Amino acid sequence: MTKLFAVIPLSLAMVFSVAQDKSTAPLASTNPTVTSKETTGVQATPEELRDPRIARLKMMCERGLITTPELRKVSCDLYGFNYPEKTSEPEPITPAKQDVPTDIQALSAGFYYKTQQGWQKLEPLAMAGGGAKHMGKMFVPGLTPQMVWTFRDAESPAQITGRRPVFCVKEMPSLVSIAGRSRRDLVIVRFDKKKDHRELQVTNGGNMFTFKSGLSKDRMPDITAQVIADGVFMVTPNDDLKPGEYMISFSALGIQGYDFGIK
Repeated sequence: MTKLFAVIPLSLAMVFSVAQDKSTAPLASTNPTVTSKETTGVQATPEELRDPRIARLKMMCERGLITTPELRKVSCDLYGFNYPEKTSEPEPITPAKQDVPTDIQALSAGFYYKTQQGWQKLEPLAMAGGGAKHMGKMFVPGLTPQMVWTFRDAESPAQITGRRPVFCVKEMPSLVSIAGRSRRDLVIVRFDKKKDHRELQVTNGGNMFTFKSGLSKDRMPDITAQVIADGVFMVTPNDDLKPGEYMISFSALGIQGYDFGIK
């Protein structure tokens, strides 16, 4: 094969002015751009390396003095010489395969609880109103009323017989990277059941010194939330849930979520 330097600056042309024959390789294309097929498996022979011009080319390639990709194709690559970017280029990172069970792969985005028949989808729920409760405390020095959200219906349509249910939360791809929707943001909260609605107290503290906003710890049972894929979580209570009405949500403010009941 005749190794051609099709595109070489004048300074390099003065050093490498001759073509070398390599009879065992395919003929080079007449096109100035040397194809990958033409350079595959082509290496400089010992005789070629004894040529000071070829030896200098090898040195220039290995030291990264030839920086143009087109020039590397007709010089370094043609003789099989390495250059810094070629030898130090990191291997592409292949994402670890996420082992998602087949039954979960088939689910659409939403919140689910597991039954003997498979996954059942929970219905979304948002607060219907709210306001201050125990207003009489305003007339007692140092005491404060509490803020309460109200939710429609006394019970959720999803009534679960097991005390430690398993939930699956599957996000839409567009929501995966949004702040506030990670494993750490998932909570289960307990409602106060009333005759025709449910209530959630979102402040706590009995007086002006202990008053603070947010759900109290006794309304949020401890849970374990496990990430099984991007935007897919498995959630289980750490202890048996007491009979009553609950909501699982990304919102620690208790404004909206997906409700269920424990019989």
